[in-house]
Amino acid sequence: MGRDDRKIQFTKNVNYFQPSPELKKLQSLMPITADDRDRIKNDIEKTKKIRDPLKVYYNNKTDKLMILAGLNRWLIVKELKLDIKIPYDVYEGLTVKEKEELVINDNLNRRHLTREQKQNLINYFLKADPEQSNKSIAKKTGSTKETVKSQREKLESRGEIRPLEIVKGQDGKQYKKQVLNKKKSTQVKTGPVQATKLEEGGDILEIMINKLITHKAVELLEQYKMRYKKDPGRDDIYDKMKTIKDFKKILEKVKVITPIQLKKIINIKV
Repeated sequence: MGRDDRKIQFTKNVNYFQPSPELKKLQSLMPITADDRDRIKNDIEKTKKIRDPLKVYYNNKTDKLMILAGLNRWLIVKELKLDIKIPYDVYEGLTVKEKEELVINDNLNRRHLTREQKQNLINYFLKADPEQSNKSIAKKTGSTKETVKSQREKLESRGEIRPLEIVKGQDGKQYKKQVLNKKKSTQVKTGPVQATKLEEGGDILEIMINKLITHKAVELLEQYKMRYKKDPGRDDIYDKMKTIKDFKKILEKVKVITPIQLKKIINIKV
């Protein structure tokens, strides 16, 4: 049911509500700070009202409204023993996954999560479904792809999730992760990158930098040199290049290649 199709309802019965299992599962990953809770408590105590409706769904078995968002507002009303109308918004027809996403999105929208809390959320999504792409998880947690990638590698190194060759993009399609040949070789195996990355104005250079960081930069650069070996005048550029950051600066400065050439060099299939 869409937001515009729902009407805010009210009740004074605080016992009509109950924390949902989805909320209990995720709340510990992003607990409210003492300052935020005091701010909410002072506002409710002063105004004698709850400004934002609780987000709930109806449980037919228990005849209770299960809280997805607004737990602290509800607990504060109980704590203060206020006889006020509690506004609530009923969500119907949600899957368990959609309920969990609502819990997370409400917390992301209401307050600034700490770095540790975001890492906990990332770990949660990676363990729940490792096949999700870094980009997809980054969008859900308000993080960057690089942060998700780093957390994925930590979990893989500890054996908490298994390394994957296939990941799911935001479009639901499956894509091969890049895999380098472990033998000493300049050959690089790469999988397809989502076409939407380019269609949405994605930075081609960023894609290449990510590939270099993910894999062995030297092997990719050697492959690059082989493709342009007819131009020996470029050798000094490669010799001076020490880091990924240096490589990026060099590319931007000398404009060695066009985006089309770059796609061919790193074997991006779109």
